[in-house]
Amino acid sequence: MFGSLSSTILSLMIGSYASSAVTFPGVKLIYDAGVSFSVIMWVWAGLAGFVFFNCFLNWPTEGFPTPDEVDYSKILTLQETPSSDQKIVAERLSEKNGDIRHSTEKLPNGTDFDSAPS
Repeated sequence: MFGSLSSTILSLMIGSYASSAVTFPGVKLIYDAGVSFSVIMWVWAGLAGFVFFNCFLNWPTEGFPTPDEVDYSKILTLQETPSSDQKIVAERLSEKNGDIRHSTEKLPNGTDFDSAPS
């Protein structure tokens, strides 16, 4: 639903529930500052209505799939093959860094790289 921001949205929602205990001392501070109780409650009701209206407008058209409903074989088959640019970059990196598995370089003690202990 939120794409790459889903973990951020989830964290904000969890944080809003965790911080809800702080709202009542905040209301008391606002009341002590001279704002009437009815104004505070009308603003509170307006914010609650806004949240409800926002949830109503942003309700997803499809439900979220459960882990049992996800077909992972489709995800694996839909992965893109590397583009020609990606293949060229990979070839350049292997030329620059050398292919370690097929290296014929001799180590300082005179043994081959392939037969050296790890």
